[in-house]
Amino acid sequence: MQTTSPANKPDCPHHNIVLVDDEPAFRSVLKEILTTFGFSVYAYGLVAPALENLEKDLPDLILTDIMMPDIDGYQFIQAVQENQRFKNVPVIVISALAQPEDRNLSVEYGAAAYLTKPFTARELRQVITDLLGF
Repeated sequence: MQTTSPANKPDCPHHNIVLVDDEPAFRSVLKEILTTFGFSVYAYGLVAPALENLEKDLPDLILTDIMMPDIDGYQFIQAVQENQRFKNVPVIVISALAQPEDRNLSVEYGAAAYLTKPFTARELRQVITDLLGF
């Protein structure tokens, strides 16, 4: 696999990612990183509009924070898991919550992976690569 730099997109299939995080600066940086990797990113600051647009955005992967102002990330994961069309879409939790019980609860709700903020672009890329199989 080719290495990735900002001016160099990786050899990976095209994928759509739905990103949900209420922190605008973090959301913007993460969207830029994911776009650099070659992904199409649909970013939302709230869970409700992300849920409303899942059908339209057809995600291959979902990234979500847990602590959200409208609906928490656990409820978001649960809603995704209950929808037959999206129940097999992997969800990566990205959260400042670093306790083992937070990670365990995310997995119980159906998260495929858990990254604790802060994390590196390389860590994110590896988790995505593992989940999407490229």
